[in-house]
Amino acid sequence: MRSILAGILLLAPVSPAVADDAADVEKALAVLNDAFKSRSADDIRKWMTDDHLAVTPWGGTQNRDEQIKTLAELKLKEYAPGKLKVRPLGTDSVLVTYSLAMSGTFREKPLPTSSFVSSVWVKREGTWKEAYYQETPLEK
Repeated sequence: MRSILAGILLLAPVSPAVADDAADVEKALAVLNDAFKSRSADDIRKWMTDDHLAVTPWGGTQNRDEQIKTLAELKLKEYAPGKLKVRPLGTDSVLVTYSLAMSGTFREKPLPTSSFVSSVWVKREGTWKEAYYQETPLEK
């Protein structure tokens, strides 16, 4: 019975408004990435949810405030996302995936140069915000 319900949920129509918001999510993601490059704590807070969680091979599991606290230890030289894929998850949430080329250090250790990123964005009070971010390093 559960598999039937899951199948029905997967086939249920998703609001066209969510699909139309893909461009807005891509713009918000670019602004958030720039906030990390410039180490702007205020902008990072603006574009992440209060309960944000990040999982990275270099920083482990961190909430938003922990990420902001360690910004000085993150030295990004390059953060170049590949083509973004935005998939609706519901009426106010999307999954964003992309390949990532990156260089720099965290706590003076090199960052993985090639990763796959998955992030969940949610619409809160009319604004898209990142709620979850995960980097998975790829072997070359």
